[in-house]
Amino acid sequence: MAADLMQSFVGRHIEKIVLGTAAAILVAAAVLFVSPVGRKSHESVRTGLKSKIESIQHKIDPKQEKGISLDDVLTPADKASLGLAEPAPSIDQFKQGLAALPEAWARKLNTQGPVVKPIGPVVTLKEPKKPQRIMTVEDVETAVGRGVTTEPNVPNALARMTGKNITDIAWVGCVGRFDLTAQLDQYLKADCDPEIILTRVDLQRRTMNPDGQWGDWEAVTQAIPAVVADKLPKKPANPKDKAIVAKWYGGEKDFQATIRRPPFYPLVAIDEGSQAASDIAGTITGVEQPKIPAPSTQPAAGAEEGEAPPPPPGPPPPGPPPPAAKTGGPAWAEGVVPDEKQPAAVPAKPAEAHVLATVWASDTSVKPGGVYQYRMRAAVFNPAYSQPKVGEEVRWQLELEGGWSEPSPKVRIPGLVQFFFIGAFGDKANIELHRWIHGQWVVVPSLPSVIGAPVICIKKDAKLKIPGGASGKDEEVTTVDLSPGIVLVDMVRSFTYYPAGNKAATKTNVLVYTGPRGTLAQRTDWDDRVEAARARAAHEGSAPQAVTPKGPTPVAPAP
Repeated sequence: MAADLMQSFVGRHIEKIVLGTAAAILVAAAVLFVSPVGRKSHESVRTGLKSKIESIQHKIDPKQEKGISLDDVLTPADKASLGLAEPAPSIDQFKQGLAALPEAWARKLNTQGPVVKPIGPVVTLKEPKKPQRIMTVEDVETAVGRGVTTEPNVPNALARMTGKNITDIAWVGCVGRFDLTAQLDQYLKADCDPEIILTRVDLQRRTMNPDGQWGDWEAVTQAIPAVVADKLPKKPANPKDKAIVAKWYGGEKDFQATIRRPPFYPLVAIDEGSQAASDIAGTITGVEQPKIPAPSTQPAAGAEEGEAPPPPPGPPPPGPPPPAAKTGGPAWAEGVVPDEKQPAAVPAKPAEAHVLATVWASDTSVKPGGVYQYRMRAAVFNPAYSQPKVGEEVRWQLELEGGWSEPSPKVRIPGLVQFFFIGAFGDKANIELHRWIHGQWVVVPSLPSVIGAPVICIKKDAKLKIPGGASGKDEEVTTVDLSPGIVLVDMVRSFTYYPAGNKAATKTNVLVYTGPRGTLAQRTDWDDRVEAARARAAHEGSAPQAVTPKGPTPVAPAP
């Protein structure tokens, strides 16, 4: 019964009990806050802060007797917002502030009303297709030569004949291969126009520094006759002008052979052993296009069995081209069975040879004695041009560039002047000089030179035959600079030397010098006398060597 009374009392007075307990806790907290014990930590912080502020006040302007204090700067409202010089609130003020607080906000979720359904079917966005990678030029080879050209206004000339359109040039020709079959495969994977149009071939080179380190890659302007370069189609400035682009595309298609293999400057004489790009490229006929794999065993309209219809002329049409075969991959893929249902015993169709486009470029800005490396890159007409299925950044690109090829082997350009150390002449070194100019050699058999000085020789009355003249008697007196660009550093006399192939020792002189690139080198008069006699027999009385067509070695197709 006592328990029932207790429950009845608590039930009737529960609200009063809770309110009284909360009030007691609130009063105790307020007392602690305003009491010296409760405020001790707050007062110590304020006192410390005030002392630090006062120590800074007089450092603001040392010239003033009294510095600018916070009291001078802060307004009463600022002081109140910062809690500075504000008395602690009383219990009544604390209660009033607590009573002024708004009621607790209860979050109410509005779950009523109709559910809005999406309009139309749900569309899943797919990533737009882009053309796959552009093939890299491979197997870069180089040819080196020097010759005499009749091309007008040739930059970087080695020598010019006064009053004649005769210019000496040195060159490097670079030849690479572009895999058209692999490129076609990339086009078909991306549902692009299958016709491959090369728009340009880029060439870069880097120069070896005297310390043996390579410099940076730099662009090379190709050596193309001006009459040919002026006829090449010019890239449109506005890629969205489809009429102009269509005309440019047609020109690029018509000039495929010239873009891939531009002609070289006309030559009337060459140095012995010179080669051009065409000499190492092999037999080349026409402009190749790989065979498009048939999408099915049924021949397309207007085509024979096993042969795809010809690609459409002009820029690619808006519609997608025929896709590649789905039953086993392209017909030329190695080890692919055309029909998956064929029994396992049927051997796979052998891979066909890839169609390789031979591309080349020539550089006539090289310096005699220089050492270079080259790399090539091809650009193609964008097979997805103007097609809305690709992104905007690709849709209006006219060209897509491939990656740069691997660097070629290093190429050394022969010097114009050959020099030979043929013995000592008193305290001087005796030098023999041979200079190639206008297709022939000028020889100075003996030039005593001082040790410690550069070798300088200028022949002012050299009578030279004119390359390509009407008769063999056409001659012109020309000033020829035979300076080899070397500095004699030292000469060692009577050095004990074992010539190649000799078991007995002999005495020889050794010449130490710096070459045109600043590197230190040495040679003996024993070996140089032999080389000088051989070169003199070949060079003295030489006439310009006429350009004769060379039969390039046919290049077998890559497997």
